[in-house]
Amino acid sequence: MKSKKTGIAVKIALTAFTLFCIVTLFVQKIQIDDLNSRISELSEKNKQKEAYNEKLKNRLNSEMDDDYVEDIAKDKLNLVLPEEIIFYNDIAG
Repeated sequence: MKSKKTGIAVKIALTAFTLFCIVTLFVQKIQIDDLNSRISELSEKNKQKEAYNEKLKNRLNSEMDDDYVEDIAKDKLNLVLPEEIIFYNDIAG
């Protein structure tokens, strides 16, 4: 009788351990998928930042001609030429 109880206890322990392993593997699979998704997002952001850095490097290496100064004045300082007319649109699209 004692060996039957021991056999049942071993079977219950093995079943519990197997379930624990299955649940652990499932949780780790979900975590791996989440981390792979995060890696993809960060990789894309990194590519965008590298392209932006390259654009800034090219801008630094270019000469400061009139077109460059005009672009900076328009983009950063919101200046316009005297003959330009600016139209504002309040309609949300």
